[in-house]
Amino acid sequence: MLITLSGLTNTGVTVNLETRTDNYGFYQFDFLAPGVYSVFETQPAGYLDGAESVGNLGGTIVADGFTNIVLRRGDIGINYNFGERPGLLDGSGDANHDGIFDSADLLLVFQAGEYEDLIDNNSIFEEGDWNHDGDFTSADIVLALQYGNYKR
Repeated sequence: MLITLSGLTNTGVTVNLETRTDNYGFYQFDFLAPGVYSVFETQPAGYLDGAESVGNLGGTIVADGFTNIVLRRGDIGINYNFGERPGLLDGSGDANHDGIFDSADLLLVFQAGEYEDLIDNNSIFEEGDWNHDGDFTSADIVLALQYGNYKR
């Protein structure tokens, strides 16, 4: 996930930096001068926004970010966490990512051969795991149909 930091140092220098999280969501910006900063995420594909939690230096939680983080000399800001939760990609059930949930998507996911295959956590969205539990089951089909965007 892309994380963007912007701010203004106490000496008036504008700061704009970007980094990416690792596989565990960890990110960091090193050697920042004292000042006031904001940190924002680019919402990752396949996830819905969850609850953010502000870190140890305080600040204001806003949509997909934190503002008004005051960094003083020697401060180390930690635990500015972005909450993500599994979501419905491309309108639920659109396994081929063509913008339409239709019989072509159902054909694709059943051809993957993972429908109720009794192997835990082996499916991805494009293979029918629309509720993001790792498996393609009847629950995924029910969810996608309840979403209400199936086209015949």
